Amino acid sequence: PQLRRCLQEPNLWVRNDAAGALYRLGCREGLPVLIANLSSPQQDDKSTVRGHADSTLRQLSGLSFGFQTDGPAEERAEAIRRWEEWAKQAVPGGTPAGPSPRP
Repeated sequence: PQLRRCLQEPNLWVRNDAAGALYRLGCREGLPVLIANLSSPQQDDKSTVRGHADSTLRQLSGLSFGFQTDGPAEERAEAIRRWEEWAKQAVPGGTPAGPSPRP
């Protein structure tokens, strides 16, 4: 229950971490949070929220859909769409067949 509450935290880095932890525990509930945070412009002096969300998604899935935190908006949107497609089929603890990762 505490991790689920963290998905509503004002701090988007906390949301990313909670979403990743929930997925590792077998719960998909946080995936939409991670994907939504791929669009966040928020950053601090070390990283961006969207870079942190992308890193977390790549760690969880073992996949990369070519998301570049500073890439053109159209390319980021395409990568986000691919993450959304993956999330529809994602199984915690495994990665089912989904859209092909980009090189």
